[in-house]
Amino acid sequence: MRISQSVVLVLSLVASFVVQASQSDYARGRVLDTSDGSIVQRLTVPDDVYEWVVRRDLGDLRVFNRKQEEVPYNVRRPAGREEFSAWMSLPLFPLPDEEAGTPAGLDLRVEVTESGAIIAYQGGQVGSGQARAYLLDATALKQTPTEMKLEWAAGSDGETVSRIRLETSEDLNSWQTLIAETTIARLTNAGGEVLLDRFDLPRRKARYLRITQIDGNPSLRISRVTVRHRRSELPERRWRTLAGEPVEGGWEFASGGWFPIDRLQLTSPLNFLVTAHLYTRMNEEDDWRDRGLRTFYRSSVAAIVVESEPLRIADGDRFWRIEFEGEGLNAPELKVGWLPDEVVFLQQGAAPYVLAYGQAGVESRDWPLTELLRKLNGSQPVDLADVPFARALDAEMLGGPDRLVATPDPIDWRTVVLWAVLVLGVVVVGAMAYRLLRN
Repeated sequence: MRISQSVVLVLSLVASFVVQASQSDYARGRVLDTSDGSIVQRLTVPDDVYEWVVRRDLGDLRVFNRKQEEVPYNVRRPAGREEFSAWMSLPLFPLPDEEAGTPAGLDLRVEVTESGAIIAYQGGQVGSGQARAYLLDATALKQTPTEMKLEWAAGSDGETVSRIRLETSEDLNSWQTLIAETTIARLTNAGGEVLLDRFDLPRRKARYLRITQIDGNPSLRISRVTVRHRRSELPERRWRTLAGEPVEGGWEFASGGWFPIDRLQLTSPLNFLVTAHLYTRMNEEDDWRDRGLRTFYRSSVAAIVVESEPLRIADGDRFWRIEFEGEGLNAPELKVGWLPDEVVFLQQGAAPYVLAYGQAGVESRDWPLTELLRKLNGSQPVDLADVPFARALDAEMLGGPDRLVATPDPIDWRTVVLWAVLVLGVVVVGAMAYRLLRN
């Protein structure tokens, strides 16, 4: 994105109407390492910002230049998105145990079309439960798959834990390893069933895939393999684990900041399958909000750990309460996740720029950044996806923790003196009236 340096004078006119603050008015700060190629910069909000701000909307956050002048900025949620294609089934051909290791030495014949799609397959006979490798035809895929899901054949009862290898090929002769080793499993715990039947795929285009069992467990009985494509423009999700505080009837957890939390997961080093009533609230003085009954589990077999998917939540509450239905956990932990916000700011004035945050009582700033960017870009909208990222350096104390405590309003001495004069006048008039009455 190219923006003329000369039109940055527009910002000075806007800034002249704003009461400027100082970096020392804020508790903490970070110097920003910016890119010289663009006036517009964006920054992924560091984790400690959420711990030091006093406003949920990050309104006590500012960006300053070298002259301690505030520059225009906005805080926004990450604009990226995550999209999934539909699950697509791949043609599946079981291979005997020997074929998995040396397919060229067996009676294996495959007929393909001009596009490479397999239309006829003939190999060694594979009895029920004897397949230890499977050939997959991926020639019909228009997008590179990023996830794979396996389905067990009907009648495959009991627990299953298997290690598999995934390979790719362009011609069915030469094979390259895509995933050296991963685990699939079907486990039971406390009457429930836990499936580890899907895994992520490296982004590599391939015409054919081959799944090979590489352990000595009973042969795989796979009936169906599906894949899908995931397209994500979101930043990396952040996580932290919170220790629970025992209270009457349950456990309570606190995040320690204004994190925009949207994922929850109950964890423990032990295996468990529990049902819990979940409550949340934004502030300690608020009433608890009922989030309903939720099921969480963890199961481990032969060093393989399978856990329930993180729970999706909204509102970014800071406090949680869990009450177990039936048997619970002795020392539960709560794992919380969030997507960090972005700060979009303009390089107005000399560098270095400083991100300052944490001040009680300050009002939120609402810069007309969208309008400014449009004017800077010749009345054309600015695609923020093309804006480079600045890097936040190590955090430093500015005004310190004292800035997080609201200071009392300054005394209005003019009003105090005025009221003192009025009261004194009333006293004098009252004294004169009393004296006249006595006379």
